[in-house]
Amino acid sequence: MFGTRSYCFSAKMPQSRSSGHFSLQPKPLQPDYVSSHKRSPGNNQLVEIEFLEKIHNDALRVLEEVGIKCDSPEVRQIFEETGMAAFDDSTGHIHVLKQLVEQALNTTPKRDRYWIPENSFGVGGTAPFVYDDQSGNLVEPTFEHLVSIARIVNDADVINFMARGVLIKNQEVKVMDTIIENCHKSIYVAAVTEAGINRAQEIHETRGKITVQFSLINSPLNIIESMIDPFLSCVRKGIPIYVSSMPMAGLSGPYSMSGLVTLTHAEGLFGITLAQLVNPGIMVVHAGLPSIANIQKNYSKKLCR
Repeated sequence: MFGTRSYCFSAKMPQSRSSGHFSLQPKPLQPDYVSSHKRSPGNNQLVEIEFLEKIHNDALRVLEEVGIKCDSPEVRQIFEETGMAAFDDSTGHIHVLKQLVEQALNTTPKRDRYWIPENSFGVGGTAPFVYDDQSGNLVEPTFEHLVSIARIVNDADVINFMARGVLIKNQEVKVMDTIIENCHKSIYVAAVTEAGINRAQEIHETRGKITVQFSLINSPLNIIESMIDPFLSCVRKGIPIYVSSMPMAGLSGPYSMSGLVTLTHAEGLFGITLAQLVNPGIMVVHAGLPSIANIQKNYSKKLCR
């Protein structure tokens, strides 16, 4: 169910931003990405195209009628300057018109521009512990573990990319350097500090094949304020971005599969739109990672420990 509320959208057009020229003046929309996906050569359609179109349209409706909760004046200004978004003071939500999202998608590089092939297998995740074969215990990851993982990825023909793999705290730059020293394939990294972002930019401009991962939204539909500054910094520097959304059905998302995918897609679209408004044409990866909660478990009890 969607609530109904009226908003006033200004007709003014935004000024060009320092990162690039971007006009949101009305223009004919290109075919939406769902239809384009259907026509792409070699596409193995797993679900009916009509279902994908419904998910996309429902996600657009979520962004327009429900909106995204955001306390950041900077993000609010970025959207409101377009004349196609409005902020509701009573809820703290930004409501985004469908036309703004569609125009942002039109400036987003398409799948054939991304360097990791479709249906690729890679090493990902951020494991906080590693299983030690000798002791049988879980141990904190070290750079020795990271080197081993990177070399395995580099040598395995079936693996096309590597993310961090393990969590090594407060070592963004050294983690990036360790990975690229031992792996020549595409990589995903975390970069939220100034030093990490600058190093990611250097790697992007010299080595390439790097994407910075961001969980910009805490489901359902709440921007993570601490992620805004590093996200915008990476976008303004032109570093390719991976926008992750991770709702959990039954806890932070609807339990129905269609509702869960719709929420995931809406949150991804918001991140893509924000990136395109700040730096039109930047590479952004839609990275929805929904999961399902076990309703037989008392998560609230575990989380409060």
